Amino acid sequence: LRLRGKKYRAVVHKVDRSVRYSIEDAIKLVQETSTTKFDGTVEMHVVVKAEQVRGTMVLPSGSGKTRKVAVVTDELLEQIGAGKIDFDVLISTPAFMPKLAKYAKLLGPRGLMPSPKSGTVVEDVEAAVKEISGGRVEYRADKTGVVHMPIGKVSFSVEQLVANIRAVEAALSQSKMQSISLSSTMGPGVRMQLSK
Repeated sequence: LRLRGKKYRAVVHKVDRSVRYSIEDAIKLVQETSTTKFDGTVEMHVVVKAEQVRGTMVLPSGSGKTRKVAVVTDELLEQIGAGKIDFDVLISTPAFMPKLAKYAKLLGPRGLMPSPKSGTVVEDVEAAVKEISGGRVEYRADKTGVVHMPIGKVSFSVEQLVANIRAVEAALSQSKMQSISLSSTMGPGVRMQLSK
């Protein structure tokens, strides 16, 4: 605890680590213990039983994060070749994938290479751009079996965050979830009850 900042130490006592809070109480506590001056992100951390948990989903209230989405064109390929990467998500049609392959070593390590699994290689590019801009998030379990994902901003209403959490629970399905905790950017973790 000594390594934590003053603001963190001032609010951490509000969270009882032995309690699993109801969804509404957990959200209110996360908002109350947010220590940043900016509008922090609310993150959900889910311990899952199954291996290889991965997918994409649309958060009903959006993620609160604006992401710059680019669509592969010959012109964009030239920019990527010149080292100009000015986007957060890259969408491609299957037809462009062979041309994009030579940039895999540049895009892959940055997590920008389109793939069918992440829903970024599609025929209907317009629908994909709309979905990603509207709050689609990608999730995957890390090596320790924990899915970390942003589910909104501290400024969101409790109702908006509840809707997003319920959507994540539905996507991950009850059988795979062992525990859930919420936190804000640089705030303490709050354990939440699993819904019945």
